[in-house]
Amino acid sequence: MFIRYKAASLAFALILLGVSVSSAIELPVQDFQGIPFISGGVGLEEREELGSIGAGYSLKLEFAQRGSGAYLADVQVMIEDTAGNRVFEASSTGPWLLVGLPAGAYRVRAQSSGATVEASVTIPTAGQAQAVLRFPVD
Repeated sequence: MFIRYKAASLAFALILLGVSVSSAIELPVQDFQGIPFISGGVGLEEREELGSIGAGYSLKLEFAQRGSGAYLADVQVMIEDTAGNRVFEASSTGPWLLVGLPAGAYRVRAQSSGATVEASVTIPTAGQAQAVLRFPVD
């Protein structure tokens, strides 16, 4: 009986330890020419993590399929200013991309599976601009 109790206690402790370790998601902050960004959102834990830090970024982009709304990952993103200068370029590893751009007007171009989608965004001096880029279904 004592051995069963110890084994059950140990199993319970390991389960708790496994849950606490797996729930500690840290997505890396990256940099493109001085512009910080972070991407992810694959799974609920990553989306919760990005949601908790998202307010610190001036632009939030989401990538999804048109119609179904299914999230997309591995999206190539390029952002230009109004003069056509490329100010940002990265690959988003998940369906959410947070970017720390200065206030101003920009053109976002994203590519996934051969399709290109564009959007215009205006970054406010305070707060966050958001855009959902919807890609056609293959």
